Amino acid sequence: MSSFETKRIWASILVVAIPLVLALGAQALIGMQANAAPGAMALVTDGEGRVWELPLDTDATLTVTTSLGSNTVEVAQGKVMVAHADCPGGDCTFHTPISNVGEAIICLPHHLTVTIRAAGQAGEADGQAGDTAAPEAPASPAGGLDVVAD
Repeated sequence: MSSFETKRIWASILVVAIPLVLALGAQALIGMQANAAPGAMALVTDGEGRVWELPLDTDATLTVTTSLGSNTVEVAQGKVMVAHADCPGGDCTFHTPISNVGEAIICLPHHLTVTIRAAGQAGEADGQAGDTAAPEAPASPAGGLDVVAD
């Protein structure tokens, strides 16, 4: 193969590769920005059907205790995570903190879900409006609700 043919092959590869890399990078950037929603909420649902809304713009800690166990959900710096779970594996505590609309953290043993919803969309589940009011705090700390705003 001559030097001219080799240069022509490399030029053809670059003509295809450079625009492809630029397009993929732009798509990734646009996708990340499109998911971030001002006023987004973390929708926390437990296995007993209780639901809490936690705004991502306010640091807070929520401890959810049910007959299945206890999870501590923390909102800090615009992201939410499960900081503690007393289930055997604690897999949900290893999940990266989330902040983009549509992301979720799920604790299977405790039937707990944390989902990011856009502002005004937090009360909707599967297209149907739901009651998202937090239940009254029980007299006993073991009853299930402990919300602390930092």
